[in-house]
Amino acid sequence: MKKLFLFTALIMTALLVPASIVGAVDYGGVGGKPANPVASNPRTQSIFIYTLNLNQSIQDGIQVFNNTDTERTITLDAVDSVIASGGAFSCAQAADAKTDVGKWINLDATTVTIPAGGSKVVPFTLTVPAKADVGEHDGCITTQDASMTQATDNAGVVLSFRSATRVVVTIPGEIIKKLTMGTTEIKQVSDGSYTISPSAVNEGNVSLDTKVNTKISTIFATTVEQQSGTYPVLPKSTASWNFTFNQPFWGGWYKINTDATYNSNPTAELGVPKGDSQTVHSKTEVIFTPPTLGGALIELLILALIVAGITVYVRKQLDIRKIRKNWQSYSVKADDTITSLAKDHHVSWKKLARANRLKPPYSLKSGQKLRVPAPRGK
Repeated sequence: MKKLFLFTALIMTALLVPASIVGAVDYGGVGGKPANPVASNPRTQSIFIYTLNLNQSIQDGIQVFNNTDTERTITLDAVDSVIASGGAFSCAQAADAKTDVGKWINLDATTVTIPAGGSKVVPFTLTVPAKADVGEHDGCITTQDASMTQATDNAGVVLSFRSATRVVVTIPGEIIKKLTMGTTEIKQVSDGSYTISPSAVNEGNVSLDTKVNTKISTIFATTVEQQSGTYPVLPKSTASWNFTFNQPFWGGWYKINTDATYNSNPTAELGVPKGDSQTVHSKTEVIFTPPTLGGALIELLILALIVAGITVYVRKQLDIRKIRKNWQSYSVKADDTITSLAKDHHVSWKKLARANRLKPPYSLKSGQKLRVPAPRGK
């Protein structure tokens, strides 16, 4: 029973395809990608992007490839999309009911045999029904290597691996593009590093390719470390991302901020850089972190040097005060020098100069008043 549960979990993991690998991907050298990408939109090289009215149809094809060294039989299917943890795009399972884009796609073939190193275009028709909400609808065309399906043991549990290509269909109307920042979770792990997880909420009805930039800076706004990436945020969903940051070397108080930039032009198709971009900002989070071991050792050394310097300075000042209080006044004669006076009063010339705050070259003027040690015996 334990084995059955484990392998069932593996099946679920294989069948849910996250956004980071949806589009022109393959497992074991087998996969699919759009057969007719649009030159003006680089995103169409990996995902299907359409703008279609109600009752409108379009014909296209998915190029299924076999990069292995043996002939493979590949099965295809169209399924709806689902939102995975963290707001990532995923594909529904083949057994799930089809109510959206998965239902709109009619593949000309659901099984193809492709020789080693070859490929084949499988045509399909996508038809938008008479009733559908304005905005974006998502689905997937999945490809699965039938020869990779494996029975795991005598219990009859089967592992099935597939890849998927995202299909984006936008129905014209009142297109809303609006992104707001959510909360930011901050966790320190055992090695001292930090996992920073900002989130954003897409309040619109189309997905947004969002450039996310998270940084740690000092309280004086000096950037210590930053990480960024571009991620899709699906409509009416909350997306979050995990960034790992090193523990700040010096420790102390630090600020954490995230900026998210997206194309705010409602007429711009997904993947087309048209119109103005808009940037939203997260709430500033402040953390206190201890220094790393190396930083702590250096800080202790610096602190020790500062304390030693202050101690030496204070002692010298106290010594000067004591000297000036106990020494007597002396009027410089014409032939006096700093060295002759020091010798006459049995004191080092450096101490004499320091006590009288004399500066190089320590020239003396006749009649100048100095403090000198009292004659011995007094």
